[in-house]
Parts: sequence; C-alpha cells; structure tokens
Amino acid sequence: MPITLYPNAKVNLGLRILGERPDGYHDIDTVFLPVVGLHDVLTLHLLPGEPACTLEVSGGGDCGAVRDNLIVRAYEFLRPYTPPAVRVELHKQIPVGAGLGGGSSDGAFALAAIAQRCQRAVGTGLLAELALELGSDCPFFLLNRPALGQGRGERLRSVPVPIEGFWLLLVTPPVHVSTGWAFGLLEGEGSLIPVDEAIAKPLNEWQWLLLNDFQRPIARAIPQVAEVLERMATLAPSYYALSGSGPSVFGLFPRCPERPESLFSGCHVSVTRLAW
Repeated sequence: MPITLYPNAKVNLGLRILGERPDGYHDIDTVFLPVVGLHDVLTLHLLPGEPACTLEVSGGGDCGAVRDNLIVRAYEFLRPYTPPAVRVELHKQIPVGAGLGGGSSDGAFALAAIAQRCQRAVGTGLLAELALELGSDCPFFLLNRPALGQGRGERLRSVPVPIEGFWLLLVTPPVHVSTGWAFGLLEGEGSLIPVDEAIAKPLNEWQWLLLNDFQRPIARAIPQVAEVLERMATLAPSYYALSGSGPSVFGLFPRCPERPESLFSGCHVSVTRLAW
C-alpha cells in the first residue's frame, strides 16, 4: 500500500545571521514556524528487489536534476542501513526557491519515512545527523513545531508562540533568490536583539524587534519584493516579514484577510490558518 505524506512549508519569525563558520556555513538565530496548510504531496511505493530509488515530480516549479533532489540524496544516505526499493511520486505545491523550505521538507519527510523501513535500525540521533547533512533546514522538519533554531539551524528548542489560530497570508513574487547570492548582499547591518527575546515581547512590538537580516538588502536588490512588502503593509497585519532569504513575504492576521489575490497580481498567494 502506498505511503502518502504531506511535507509542509515553514516561515521564519526573525532571522539573525551571526557570522560565517569555519565550515563555510553560517550561524543563525531564528524561530522556525511550520505552515501545515501549504504542503507538497509525497507518495512512497515500496517495491521488492534490491535497494533503489526512482523519483517522479509533478506540479509547478523547476526542482533541478533528479540526482540532486534531497529525496534522492536522503535515500542514498540510508543505503548502508538497507532501505527497501522505492518509487517516489512528488507533487509540488510549495513554491520552489522561495524561502519556504519546500525542498528541505520533502527531503526530511522522505528521510524519516524510509528510515523507519530500513532493515538496520536508524536511531533518533543518527536520523538528526543525517538530516543536518542533508540540509540546514532539514532537522527542523523532523520536529515540525515552532522552535528556536541556532547553530546552522540544527540546535532546536521548542518555544511558545502566541499566534496559533492566526491567519497567515503568504505571497511569493515570481522571482528566484539563490541563498548564496543573498548571503553576499548582507552588509553587517542586522538586528541586535536575540530572536527568543524579541518573540517574548508583545505581538504589537514584533515589527520593530523581530527582524530578518535579509529583508532590507533583498528588498533593495529586488523591486518585486519591495513592492510586496509595501502592499502587505497596507493590509495592516499584526506582523509581516520576509521569510528566509526570500522572495516570499508573509503577514499575520487575527482574522482572515479578504480577497488578497487582487492586491498581489502575478504572485503565488496562499492563506492558511496556523496550527501545530
């Protein structure tokens, strides 16, 4: 019987870039927030025979070469533990290259599901190590609850976030942002207050305290992002920001915003209620 999973998106509540590490990655300080209402559809068909993985992708966006897909890489990481042969169908609904973690979510969900079915046991600690090797956002998707993320993103601690039940408006303009390029735009002008301190403040103070270090340089470099931010502000959200390195922008609302699509023509627009 096929196994169907729903790898969801994430947004970042605040994102501080603390500096480059000796290994070439960057230390970060952020709160990851799962967005379960926006998800891909991942179907695993377990097959007889020697370990092998094939991947079929449908839906929007260019996911790149199959061999580079994080689902395929996750399977290769698990080969020493004798996984079953599997045919994977991935239907993309999360915008690609949008700062929403779609590829990382797909990889982490596949990693966890296939690991459970390996002939050799894959413990929780090893699974977390493999997820980090897969990608910096992947360990979060194994937890998939609001969490403070530090280090590369693998040091996770659940945190209370007072916005469950709020509506999230997510807008992705039709541009692609390379994470490496985005890091090159940073100019040491980032936020100073730690994210866990900022998120503990009243919601009406978040806009000035809970900052994404990428937001100003990305908005300066990409006019479409600046325009989405400006239009989002006109809706008077409780809080709005860039997610990750962009280009996606999100706003939080106590009530469902009405007909936001009319304000963001040409963009991918989704509205979902936050729950975890």
